[in-house]
Amino acid sequence: MIDINTSLLDEIAFHLKDVCSEEEYNKYGSNIVRLKFLELFINKDSVDFRRSVEKQCTSLQREILNSKGFNVLLVSHTFFIKVFLICRKELNLFNTPIIIKEYINPSKRIMEHCQLSCI
Repeated sequence: MIDINTSLLDEIAFHLKDVCSEEEYNKYGSNIVRLKFLELFINKDSVDFRRSVEKQCTSLQREILNSKGFNVLLVSHTFFIKVFLICRKELNLFNTPIIIKEYINPSKRIMEHCQLSCI
């Protein structure tokens, strides 16, 4: 087993305070976080944000491919794990970001606690 600590598994960088108010968060909780994430990801003016996420996903994919046959366990934040899994399935995700709405419902958790997802 090889233990690799990498910043590629860091949380997707977006600041909640930039996309919703404290009042919205107190009223809608995690639903507003998911909704605002989707809006940010899909927004045509958010190219830099999407490219940053794409770079993180493709760099991690390269790292996994370099693992040379080892089993790989990824532990990260749910937004990143979910987006990483989607981009592996939907090769056009970053060019057609609306695709993400097929996989993330703002009114449902991204993943359940301790949920495992296989690649």
